[in-house]
Amino acid sequence: MKPIKSGKLRQRFLLQAPTVPETFDSYGQPVPSFDDVGTFWGEIIPLGGYEAVKARQIYAEATHQINMRWQGLALPVDSTYRVLRTENGVTRTFGIGSINDVEFRHRQYSILAKEVKDL
Repeated sequence: MKPIKSGKLRQRFLLQAPTVPETFDSYGQPVPSFDDVGTFWGEIIPLGGYEAVKARQIYAEATHQINMRWQGLALPVDSTYRVLRTENGVTRTFGIGSINDVEFRHRQYSILAKEVKDL
């Protein structure tokens, strides 16, 4: 495996985990709420053309790939988490579709995510 080039990981991401006690709206439907886990450096790559088609064969929808360093066993990231990216005052929300530990070496995550439009 090639070393991770730190220059590529120059974008800041906020990782959020769902809160355990869910809140409910007036109709009894759960309202998702999230707590901040931490901010991390990473790289976001929009999937276009062939990559998006390839990703959709395995996962329902994937619009972006997010690469970040492995955060250790103390941070068990899974598909219930979400990633926020703020740039120029605009916050984009990404729902995690899958998380891959690149080559199972505990050095880097490769996350397939879908951009979520908040209402």
